[in-house]
Amino acid sequence: MTNLILTSSFKRAFKAIIKREPNLKPKIEAKLRLLADNQHNPNSY
Repeated sequence: MTNLILTSSFKRAFKAIIKREPNLKPKIEAKLRLLADNQHNPNSY
């Protein structure tokens, strides 16, 4: 598993999106986990 480096810009944008659309949080986190597990998997994009 690769460690993702989340920039302050990403964190700020993530918080803003979650504030507007709280139902997206689990979907975004799942995609980030997929990306961290295997960055070459086409399903993680």
